[in-house]
Amino acid sequence: MTDTMLRLDAVERRYTQGENELIILDKADFAMVPGEMVALVAPSGAGKSTLLHIAGPVSYTHLTLPTILLV
Repeated sequence: MTDTMLRLDAVERRYTQGENELIILDKADFAMVPGEMVALVAPSGAGKSTLLHIAGPVSYTHLTLPTILLV
């Protein structure tokens, strides 16, 4: 079994805009192991950058579609 380097479980991120609540991430799970290459592929505004910002000190230089993240 390989050790997990990064793991996020049931991540939620919501914003309030006026009277509306915008659900950006709804119980999102994410895990990576060292040396793994991951592509986050989703439409614009789906929460890819938000997920990476929540993950914390992960090094990435430029986000494009698809987002490629090397650990």
